[in-house]
Amino acid sequence: MERKVNKETVWRYERKFIVPNIISYNISNLIKSTPLCFSEIYAKRVVNNIYLDTPNYQFFKENINGLSERKKVRIRWYGETFGDINPKLEIKYKSGNVGTKKTLQISPFNFPDRSLSVNPFSLSDSIRNLPLNYHWIKSLRVSLLNSYERSYYLSFDKMFRITVDKNLLYFPTSNSIKNDFNYYLKEDSTILELKYLKQSDLDADLITNYFPFRMTRNSKYVNGIRLIHSLHSRKQRY
Repeated sequence: MERKVNKETVWRYERKFIVPNIISYNISNLIKSTPLCFSEIYAKRVVNNIYLDTPNYQFFKENINGLSERKKVRIRWYGETFGDINPKLEIKYKSGNVGTKKTLQISPFNFPDRSLSVNPFSLSDSIRNLPLNYHWIKSLRVSLLNSYERSYYLSFDKMFRITVDKNLLYFPTSNSIKNDFNYYLKEDSTILELKYLKQSDLDADLITNYFPFRMTRNSKYVNGIRLIHSLHSRKQRY
């Protein structure tokens, strides 16, 4: 399975924070009042992801076991979750505390609001023309669908970026729980991510020390898999 990354690859930190509900309503003002004077960029938008994993959830296990070298594979698009989709395939590589991302264009597909058991988005068709060194992706399976609302902020020196994710929804991708995507699980959390290049790490404390909450090791993919599997286990007991 391909794991090599070119020497020219840009590595960056992604510091994650869970914002307490008591201050989540005021998170935009808090970000803008930091010493690096962040301002909001872009309009809020919905981010959608179809995560891919091996049949035995190798990427999920790499994450929860804290392996230094790990990866995550997802299909991402913005806007409406269902309908005509213009996606990209992303492979996120992690090495210690820094990460990088490879983005590949894949074919558009239609994603109707119905059971994955009929393969509505024709995954095999969308990734048919991947470069040879990425053909291993064709052996992966859909493991999770999620969506959330994202806001974007940029520091005045353009060296640091912050994203804030709210209204996190996780959809089962197996009809062993429910037979359609009208059913979902909601995570009542606000996730803040501080993103910057490796060489800017010494200045990151100017921002993180200002936040009244602690950095955490958080993964939406891991959270979603755990939520879905926990629900499935409870249903099997009754």
